[in-house]
Amino acid sequence: MAVASKLAFSESSNGRLIRLEDITSAGTLIHLTPTTNVKDVIHLWAHLLVTATSRTLSIEWGGTATLDIITVFLGSGTLATGPVKVIDGWPLTTASGLTVRGFATASDTVFIGGFVNRFA
Repeated sequence: MAVASKLAFSESSNGRLIRLEDITSAGTLIHLTPTTNVKDVIHLWAHLLVTATSRTLSIEWGGTATLDIITVFLGSGTLATGPVKVIDGWPLTTASGLTVRGFATASDTVFIGGFVNRFA
């Protein structure tokens, strides 16, 4: 029987928001999957807090190749709406220490927080 655990992102300090400091690939590390227990599956949930308007966010899902990059356009009204959900339970295996990274069009204006459900 699988055992579920809810965890903070590996790069979060006690569940606090992660500041996306990078503006190009490879982005700021958000979560690093462990290299042990490679049959585990994790599901990630993430929300953004945007402190400036008209930003573009890129999430590097498992790698930095073109097909790994998810682009989210944050329009001028995003600042007033509060947290924005960007990842809603997407699965990722723990094989080979895959990473989730992010970068925005301006440094220190986008913050990301969330959690991981790990099924072992």
